[in-house]
Amino acid sequence: MKILDSSWPANTIKFSLLSSFKNGVYGIEVEETTGFLKSKKYTYEKENIISIGVINEDVEKKKSFVGSAVGAGLGGLVLGPIGLIAGALAGGNKTSKIIKIGIKFKDKNWILAEYNTKSTIDKLELFSIQKIELKQKKEAPF
Repeated sequence: MKILDSSWPANTIKFSLLSSFKNGVYGIEVEETTGFLKSKKYTYEKENIISIGVINEDVEKKKSFVGSAVGAGLGGLVLGPIGLIAGALAGGNKTSKIIKIGIKFKDKNWILAEYNTKSTIDKLELFSIQKIELKQKKEAPF
């Protein structure tokens, strides 16, 4: 996870999820570095979080030289010259999803964070954030 922007000064915060076995994920804790070995913690439980939403999803594609070379070698061994070309084209492709989420708190603070689904830790944290059930006001049916 990478924090892209926030209402706090640049590069001064990190955040973590608040959870317990009984309640599951019930909030977010933001730690702001205020000086040398000094920090301030902000605790936001569900009722103090206004919204959590996906801002953007991008697919990132990369081509690995080693993966392409291995694919070409295996393709060449199995299918000859045509397999060599096909293996080189198919091998080494790596895709991952970059998901940007926004979190808005009642005290007008906010965070914009980026998660890479290639990372298992990012996947788990993103899944946990989605499990936070916010109390929404019910809209009038008329």
